[in-house]
Amino acid sequence: PAVSGLLWLVRLLTLGVAAAWVLGWMALARSHAASLSGISTPLRLWGAGDWTSRTPGMLAGFWVGLPAGVLAALAYSFLARPVLQKLAVSSALFDTTAIPGISGVLVILLTSSVAGLMSGALSGSAEA
Repeated sequence: PAVSGLLWLVRLLTLGVAAAWVLGWMALARSHAASLSGISTPLRLWGAGDWTSRTPGMLAGFWVGLPAGVLAALAYSFLARPVLQKLAVSSALFDTTAIPGISGVLVILLTSSVAGLMSGALSGSAEA
């Protein structure tokens, strides 16, 4: 009973973090659409296509996502091992839990950077 309660708590917290992450990227995309509208209008007047006028937003989103990914990856790489070791000591359930490797760090970094690019790409479509 205690383990199932803990698992439900972890699921609920994970869902909350995922929802906050998605809402944060949606807010970033909307702020890009508002702040970069002054840039894309002259680009369109000079003959730029859809993707050319979205490039400033994509670059801005990427440069927001990359540092966020680096920060999250550093926190993950430094905190995952000690937390899992303390959990393994406190409960036999976590004895066999594998300590995450470099692939988890790379997934965090790439996901954040791609999300930044996508927020910039989607922010340009609001003006068309």
